[in-house]
Amino acid sequence: MRCLFLVALLLFIPGIALSKRAASRTPVQSAAVADVVLVGTVTDIDKDPLVAPSAPGAADKIAYTVATVQVTDAIRGLKTETHVKVGYTPNARTPLNLAEKQDYLLFLTKHHSGNFYVLNFMSPPVAIGAGSKTTVEDVKSVGKILADPAKALKAGKADDKAFAAMVLIMRYRSPSESGTEQTLEAVPLEESQSILQALGAVDLTTTPQDGGFQFLQAFYQLGLGETDGWKTPEIKPGEQAVTVLHKTFNEWLTGAGAKYQIQKFVPKVK
Repeated sequence: MRCLFLVALLLFIPGIALSKRAASRTPVQSAAVADVVLVGTVTDIDKDPLVAPSAPGAADKIAYTVATVQVTDAIRGLKTETHVKVGYTPNARTPLNLAEKQDYLLFLTKHHSGNFYVLNFMSPPVAIGAGSKTTVEDVKSVGKILADPAKALKAGKADDKAFAAMVLIMRYRSPSESGTEQTLEAVPLEESQSILQALGAVDLTTTPQDGGFQFLQAFYQLGLGETDGWKTPEIKPGEQAVTVLHKTFNEWLTGAGAKYQIQKFVPKVK
């Protein structure tokens, strides 16, 4: 199975235009943070844009191009929907462009209005074609992890456990891209510890194969601080920062970290 992958730490509200665009996520990273993941065919693209607020209560608005997508494979997040409306803001700086009659692997966020889904420029669509079968299968493996974290964290191979741990860290530690208000909630102790132990067991000599996850980025996404009993180690000349951090992390796990519960983003109840 895949080895470790680079965690994308920067999240942006869909539709915001930037003069310099951050690197896109890999498909497995996109699958970890999206509300909905599907394979579908664009059957129609509306001629007139749909204008909607950029965030709940915001005065500024975004003009979305809206495509109708027929769902052929609902990988995660849908129930019985056969078609979905997908809004996007195509321009020269982003890869957010859909074409009629083309099949895509899509990573979607529910618009805060609840009426349609949106594409985020950091999670661009993947056109289905020759060579995309492996990508779809990798994305489906992420869906299985999120559907049953306990099972994924009990995988026989350390690499598989680490892959699951980093998927879950990215999911739990990424605020919703819908712009809706979020709060933090503790992940149950047993699951938190399973994730942390799997992360601590990462083989730093392993070269990432695909997907993009690595120990360092996953660690920083946890957001550990002094109140968690974490003390950032001093890196001496000639030392590899990631090696020292990995060692210190495992030492923390046997002390203050033994009771640590990961804090995950969830919608705030009003």
